[in-house]
Amino acid sequence: MNATGSVCDNEIMKINIVELNSHISFLNDMMMYQRTFEEKCDQLENLQHILYDIITSLSFDPQYEEPFNLFLTKETELLQEKINKLEKLLPHLQYTILPGGGRIASYAFVVYSICRRVSFPAVSSSSSTIATFLDRLTEYFFLLARWLSLCEERRYVSWINRK
Repeated sequence: MNATGSVCDNEIMKINIVELNSHISFLNDMMMYQRTFEEKCDQLENLQHILYDIITSLSFDPQYEEPFNLFLTKETELLQEKINKLEKLLPHLQYTILPGGGRIASYAFVVYSICRRVSFPAVSSSSSTIATFLDRLTEYFFLLARWLSLCEERRYVSWINRK
């Protein structure tokens, strides 16, 4: 056990991150056949490495926690820069959208949903740097899904409250 949570919490977090990483890998495989997505594929692979760094950190002795937190803080800042770039490429949302927008975009929404599920318990059971990174990663996948939808020349479907 390390200082960021119980053994059980950390093991569940590791399992969830491995699942997330597997879905990112599948998304990356779907994207790599289109040259327009080459840069994003490199980004996804880098994110996969960072997620495995997080898995490893959950087993660290507390003395290694500070250097890892510095590393992850820097990676979070770099991820935020990618988020900012994606936001500039996308129209402002004025309504809630339904997941979809083409095969690749739809799968990116699946990855976004899994990432959101993984990040939720991290808030209470992990270090704040891990929780912050996963929160930003969730935002990244939401924006990536929207961007992929535009690349696939699909329109957003707005959610309509049917009450």
